[in-house]
Amino acid sequence: MSEDVIDHKEYLFEQLEMISEFKRVKNKNYGWIKCKPNSLIGVIVRTKNVTVEFITEGKKNDLGSDVFLSWVVKSGILKKELANGKKFELNEGTKNKNKVCIVATMGIQKEEDLSERNLITFCEDTMNLLLGETEGFLEVKPQASSGSEDDDDDDYVSPMSKYIHSIRDELDSIIDNNSEEFKSSKSFKVRPGIAYDKFYLDRVAGSYDQSLQGLIHHMMWERKHYHEILPESQVSVVAKIIKEEPDSIYGPDYDDESMSEEECEELDDNINAIYFDVIKHVGQRLKEFDFFDNSEFEDGGYVDED
Repeated sequence: MSEDVIDHKEYLFEQLEMISEFKRVKNKNYGWIKCKPNSLIGVIVRTKNVTVEFITEGKKNDLGSDVFLSWVVKSGILKKELANGKKFELNEGTKNKNKVCIVATMGIQKEEDLSERNLITFCEDTMNLLLGETEGFLEVKPQASSGSEDDDDDDYVSPMSKYIHSIRDELDSIIDNNSEEFKSSKSFKVRPGIAYDKFYLDRVAGSYDQSLQGLIHHMMWERKHYHEILPESQVSVVAKIIKEEPDSIYGPDYDDESMSEEECEELDDNINAIYFDVIKHVGQRLKEFDFFDNSEFEDGGYVDED
């Protein structure tokens, strides 16, 4: 294959997928190794760098930021020298101080850098280091929940929970109201009266046109969720996409001078959290239908490991 046709980002993720348990999230700029309890070792491709991160997810059995920070100090992980001569950094969320992670960064100047062996080796070595150094941390048992063992993630309250639950509830109603049509047509096409009014609930890979992501995006616009989550400058970005590219979805504009790169990244994480949770929920609901093919959900990482 000639250099000018190589998709360097895809090549990077293909190499990383050779590592046990690493999984690329389809159509996204990141992938991860899922650890327990509720932790991730992720690789994220950004505009000017690639980061390898270790973070605990915000679920009800999350070990919590205090336990995470205690482990960081006791383990000495921040003193470990990485393959590029740098060290891990401790990051807190700009707005949510309970969101903490350790991050290793490798700068890139051009897209071609993503397929360079030194970058791939950096990602591989850093992930392997984390897998070894976090073993003791991951063995720590979370405190028991006050609820029953059958409690679900509704016990967790995050900044995005309000919107996640609102969208999930509306999609539940759409599924309930169309269940007989789904069974007779063997299709998950819905016409919910939103945007261009034609979406497929089981379409979560490839083009965003008529996809579940597209429906979530337009619901967030029409229900004014974007207006509450985003700063005014970014709402204008969404408005332009809605008008000029209705078959696309919103992603933060990193050229917005009123926001720092860190703020854009946190905003991106929050929006991704909404999509991930909602898509995963819809996948669970569609399992009620015996003709449902969940392969796209599996490929995208929108299913539980068990």
